[in-house]
Amino acid sequence: MKLAIKNAASASKAVEEGRAALSGAKKKVERYEQRLQQLLDEEKLHIAGAGKVEEHKRRLSDCKLRDQSVEAIKQLELELKRSTAAVVTIDKELAARRKDLERLKHLSRLGRAALLAIGL
Repeated sequence: MKLAIKNAASASKAVEEGRAALSGAKKKVERYEQRLQQLLDEEKLHIAGAGKVEEHKRRLSDCKLRDQSVEAIKQLELELKRSTAAVVTIDKELAARRKDLERLKHLSRLGRAALLAIGL
């Protein structure tokens, strides 16, 4: 029974860690999306005044950064999918451990009842 409780606690902790990782990944994606939008907005400004060489250089740099951001977002989306899958797996494991725990509690109650009956 202690092992089941320990497993349930461990699974519960793993679920929380998975959820925290998922939340962190979502926040990273949001930050990258915001940065991407900023870059797109900056790109519009650069296009409007594209007559200057410096502005062209900056625009090129921004495009590279945008491409890097897009790649980072893709990686974060992949990490998010993996984290989501891990959370689902952990949730299933936690449900199984809770079921085991309830079964063990029931058996424990039956055992105590049997001991009491023997004592009568």
